[in-house]
Amino acid sequence: MDTKIKLPCRKKNYNKVGFELKLFIIDQIHNGRISVNYAAKKYDISR
Repeated sequence: MDTKIKLPCRKKNYNKVGFELKLFIIDQIHNGRISVNYAAKKYDISR
């Protein structure tokens, strides 16, 4: 029987975001200015 070595998967780095930035992004999403996916890409944060 062959034993396969499993490589660990790459994990995304988690960047802490300040509370004011969170509120700013949530406000923009809530007002319909940007989407959740666009905000994640623009500010380099997780959804």
